[in-house]
Amino acid sequence: LALEKSAEILAEDIAIEKIKSDIKHSKISMESERLSKEIFRRTVADQQLKLVINSAPIILWVTDAKGIITLSEGKSLSAIHHTQNLVGTNVYDFFSKDHHDSLTSSINGTEIYKNIMISEREFLINFTPLMFSEGIIGLIILAQDVTDFRMLEQKNVQSELQAKLAKSSLEMKYVFLANVSRELRTPLFGVMAYVEFLQETYMTQIQRNHMNALHQSVNYLMTIISDI
Repeated sequence: LALEKSAEILAEDIAIEKIKSDIKHSKISMESERLSKEIFRRTVADQQLKLVINSAPIILWVTDAKGIITLSEGKSLSAIHHTQNLVGTNVYDFFSKDHHDSLTSSINGTEIYKNIMISEREFLINFTPLMFSEGIIGLIILAQDVTDFRMLEQKNVQSELQAKLAKSSLEMKYVFLANVSRELRTPLFGVMAYVEFLQETYMTQIQRNHMNALHQSVNYLMTIISDI
């Protein structure tokens, strides 16, 4: 009887240990699956981020707290003739001394936006401190190439100016023609009235023919001026 009870207890212990083992393996399997999904998600996110960086007219630099570049990516790197890898170089060596204060201020915690010319291209640059739990660990520099936008903006301004000049010129033309038309009609009315008065007086046939021709010419000229 004691042996039977011992066997039952042993069987129960074995069953309990098996259940514990199954639970442990199940947890390990679930954690492994979770990690696999997280790695896949981060891989996809990294690929999407890299696709955006290499498709848009931007440059992304990341530095450590000492200003050493740890990441240098972006389509616009070729536009400024810096296709070589800048990782490992100091960001202070890349930017001119005019912008060193901005770099220092950003590493110390200040976010800065400014327009900078690089290799005859205009960039809107955002200097952002890279924060972590222990404090500032570096710098994120996002540079957007706005050269084409500025050129289009200037072109639009020039087009608007040309349109305003054309409108102003047309208005001046209308005013000029209106004034000329009014100034010409006034003496023509006097000529026409005088011709009509003379036609009522005695004159030879030759004189009348000349006067009729003059009357027709004055009427024709009046019609042209009225059309103007």
